[in-house]
Amino acid sequence: MLSTEHLLGGQDLYDATTILRRYASTTPAATLAATYERAVFDLLNHFVSQGKNGLNYQVKDIDDAVDFEKVKIWIQTVGLPREQSNSMLEWLNKA
Repeated sequence: MLSTEHLLGGQDLYDATTILRRYASTTPAATLAATYERAVFDLLNHFVSQGKNGLNYQVKDIDDAVDFEKVKIWIQTVGLPREQSNSMLEWLNKA
């Protein structure tokens, strides 16, 4: 998967080492996990940059857990190519 660190840095990433070690004791130190919003942004960015039309689920399936307004703001402000940001927003706005 493509890294979005150059777009968002460490925003909405957190150190999940402690919680993951409860289930997998060999989890490396400083293992990062993403919030739902960051995960959606990262996945959308990846699939759209690969020429795909979005994700394999609908916004309405996860809108109770994800702040899509935050994702939209990132899409509009991080400097993505216009075609890419439009495709990402199109998927988000289908709901």
